[in-house]
Amino acid sequence: MKRNLLMGAAVLIGSISVAAVAQTAEEPPAPVTETTTETLAEPTANGNGATVLRTRETTTTTTTDTEGNETTTTDQVQNIQTVTTPSGNETRVIKTTDADGNVTTTVEHDHADRPSRPDKADRAERPDRPDRPDRPDRPDRPDRPDRPERPERPDRPGLGG
Repeated sequence: MKRNLLMGAAVLIGSISVAAVAQTAEEPPAPVTETTTETLAEPTANGNGATVLRTRETTTTTTTDTEGNETTTTDQVQNIQTVTTPSGNETRVIKTTDADGNVTTTVEHDHADRPSRPDKADRAERPDRPDRPDRPDRPDRPDRPDRPERPERPDRPGLGG
């Protein structure tokens, strides 16, 4: 009897804690990610006709915990410099700084579509050149006489005959 009473009490206490956990286990709202872009400057590149556009994109995430407190964290910052030349070529330098402070730089090149070159005009064919006459064979050179042997030199061994 005592044992049944203790078992019943344990079941009641266990169900109360489960009910309390079920009531407080509300799902917090999903995090909100926001990207803001600001234009820093748009000067010309030393009067060469190229335009330079500098922008900064900041990605932040706002989360709300179960108590309603909002926390905003900066996920990454991208500094983008875009250079467009008068010929239509475009170069982008993207410097990305993540939340840990790691910096990654990438460079992208977009080349302008150039019109295809026209086909070369057909040239008039050159007349065939007459074959060159064969060169006459050179006479054989006479054999050179052997060099005389040098006498031994005691002051410099190995340099003599």
